[in-house]
Amino acid sequence: MVGATEAANLINEQSDRRKAVAAARKNREGAMQAGLEAARQDVAVYGRMESLDELVKLRQERVNSTRALVDRNVLSMTVLNQVQTELTDAEQRRREALNQFAQAKQRLVTMQADALRVQADLKNDLEVEIETIERQVADNEREFNSSESVLRMLPATRAQFAKEANRVTYQVVRQTDAGPVSIESTGMTVLQPGDLVNIIAGESESSEQAGSPVVTPQSGKSLPAGRSAKQQEAGSAVADQRVGPK
Repeated sequence: MVGATEAANLINEQSDRRKAVAAARKNREGAMQAGLEAARQDVAVYGRMESLDELVKLRQERVNSTRALVDRNVLSMTVLNQVQTELTDAEQRRREALNQFAQAKQRLVTMQADALRVQADLKNDLEVEIETIERQVADNEREFNSSESVLRMLPATRAQFAKEANRVTYQVVRQTDAGPVSIESTGMTVLQPGDLVNIIAGESESSEQAGSPVVTPQSGKSLPAGRSAKQQEAGSAVADQRVGPK
């Protein structure tokens, strides 16, 4: 309806707007996936408890053996206190690792829930946009079909445009970079958006509609309706040239 060039411009404009929205959604999804991957790596790192479990086990065995030697007065209590301190440190490290592992698992669960919510929001937004656009398309098609039906019901007539000088003429006033310009045109001239049409009726047609005689200032005689004073003046001038002295 608007032409190939204007239609292509409209499509490109909407495509540019859509690219920005699609890029923002893609970046949001990328950030969410990166957060999920980091949370999974934390769970994998803090979940490696075998070395700490083995360390606590060895320290416990050392404490037991040292206590037996102290009971037999082979070693002093100072040595036992030292190995018990080492066991306490190993157990503390193990508890901290367990806490970090639990926190990493909680972050992973939260990130997964957020990712599902983001995906659901994006899907819902797309469905709403598609539904809105389809509704607009349906409304436009309904209006177009209604207008087409009205045009079909109107009686078809052939347009007649006269080119005689004493009938209707048209002037198109068009805005340009240099200012408004006037263009002589016919009834079949294709207009552009913003054009103004000036309809000019001929002098003889105006005189016929007036229906009253016109008196010329030279002869004082009456002219029949439909003739102008200029035409009478021209006739008088010709007559004077014919009958006047040479």
